Amino acid sequence: MRKIGLLGVLVFAFFQLLPVSFAEPWLANRYSQNCAACHAPGRLNQPPKGRRCTLSCQGCHVNPQGGGLRNHYGKWNSERWLKSFNSKLFQTKWAPAPHDKQPYMKPKNKNELFKPGETKTVISKAPYPNEDLYDNHYYKDWHKDSKNLSEFKSRIPIEDPYLTERTQKITGGADLRYLYGQLSGDREGDLNGLMAVDLGLRYRPVPEKVSVVFETRYSNSPFNTELTDGVTADARVRSAYVLVDDLSYNSFFQYGLYRPMFGNYTPDHTSLSQTLTDMDQNAVVRAWSFGLAPNVPYGIFSLIQPTTGSPTDLSTNPFLNDEGYAINLGARAVTLGLSANLTYWQTERPDADGAKRSRSYVVASGGMHWRRLVLNGELANFDIEELSGANNSGSVVTFDGKYRIWREVYGVFNYAFSNTNRTRGEGQSNETLLGVKAFLLPGSEVDLQYILRDETNDESDTETSYNTIQVQAHLYF
Repeated sequence: MRKIGLLGVLVFAFFQLLPVSFAEPWLANRYSQNCAACHAPGRLNQPPKGRRCTLSCQGCHVNPQGGGLRNHYGKWNSERWLKSFNSKLFQTKWAPAPHDKQPYMKPKNKNELFKPGETKTVISKAPYPNEDLYDNHYYKDWHKDSKNLSEFKSRIPIEDPYLTERTQKITGGADLRYLYGQLSGDREGDLNGLMAVDLGLRYRPVPEKVSVVFETRYSNSPFNTELTDGVTADARVRSAYVLVDDLSYNSFFQYGLYRPMFGNYTPDHTSLSQTLTDMDQNAVVRAWSFGLAPNVPYGIFSLIQPTTGSPTDLSTNPFLNDEGYAINLGARAVTLGLSANLTYWQTERPDADGAKRSRSYVVASGGMHWRRLVLNGELANFDIEELSGANNSGSVVTFDGKYRIWREVYGVFNYAFSNTNRTRGEGQSNETLLGVKAFLLPGSEVDLQYILRDETNDESDTETSYNTIQVQAHLYF
């Protein structure tokens, strides 16, 4: 343990030298077969009408459309599973032991039921538990419904997220990312700066059913090297909404400012897909949403309404002034960690003169987890009216692969290509990413990446090629 403690000190020192995103949907594929990654092992299901168990975004996040503040299920995962080491110095929480080691799974007689919160979770003594002991092949009751609510609650220990979600009225969190690197080729420059700081707070005036959520974001350019630039360069509302959830069949209502679900969102707002669709980390709208996620399938309908202020001046209106709707239909399953999502987005956005410009998207994405490999893919079609009567349309295809090398250390390979250049003009573009992603201690992530970007502009008959070598340090809690 002294060695682990020393490692913790070194990691902490590293983050101080690199003083430090967002949603990573591939983690749902990764942990889909490990029920103990979300709560204590040995749980039963409730009948579909009262079931909350889901692999959709609200499995880990407060926002059922993904990203931002983590709920208690997401915190359970990051504290107990998404790590490579334990440390007494940082008081990390050990993963639970398998279900057959838990006291609430061994009643003295068949009719005995434990009261919720009557027992504590027995922890695993292994530094990195064998996940085969937590999947659906080892625990045979994972798909069974409880006979009644009392039986369901009898397998809930005191630390389980089911209880903390319903007893703690206030949930807070923060997210910081620091970037260090260098551009070379047709574009050159040094990258060194605190890229983003997110602060979030949820208040539950009605436990279990009603949440009031506010999140603020401080963002920065990687070319601003002063540490204070990370919280002074640009501050904006990331989300502010009221959420009524945990209704029948795990349905919800949501209203306010937030980012509706859109394809397979990744933390890199400079990715080819987010650049071409304009749906990056600042794509916040005012909307009404209704959705449901009864276990495997899910669906969300969002009615998007314009905000007030100037449509183009971010100093007076930092939100997308879109009007229209978005539909998401999808499913996530335990088998092979399979996932699929279809997004349809149809809105109009006014320009500086008040003329409305249409934009529509159709995005199909999917993923799977097989042994140590996690694969995701996305096809995004876009049709955006840049000028009156002039539309730019095209497609971008993205492949995202991760291979678990050791514990929670991954080799990463991403590739994306489009039949337009990066400004949606005539030409083509592609990008390749090779790297290593490591979750060392709970709430910490380090990425070492090499990114090669190429594009061809047919109108100017030019080609551009540049690469980036960068380190990203990410802290979240």
